[in-house]
Amino acid sequence: AYLVSSQSKHPDLAVALIAKVTNYGPNTRHAVASTHLGILKGQTEYKFYKGSRLLSEALYMLDYTTFLPNNPNWGTYSTITYEALAAIVAGEFTPQEAVDFVVEGLNRELGDKIIIK
Repeated sequence: AYLVSSQSKHPDLAVALIAKVTNYGPNTRHAVASTHLGILKGQTEYKFYKGSRLLSEALYMLDYTTFLPNNPNWGTYSTITYEALAAIVAGEFTPQEAVDFVVEGLNRELGDKIIIK
């Protein structure tokens, strides 16, 4: 899933760019040329993708991965969230305590760089 910020000065251009870069043809050529998994499962039907044994056989990995945001604060967010989830699994936090931990940690570490509602 992609999003366009409500603060974007050119939302129509942003949507058009997203549509272009998620098109099967160009995205498949890019995936094959750079040897990384495609972002769309339908890409496997393109001859370029089928012709790459490595990529076509590794496609199942898309079921076990997610896209990581291109944001310098992602590591902080990911670490705090992981710590909260690990504490729940270990029986150290209730779900509500984990939520409170995440909210407090993100506000402390990211301040005005994050909005929590």
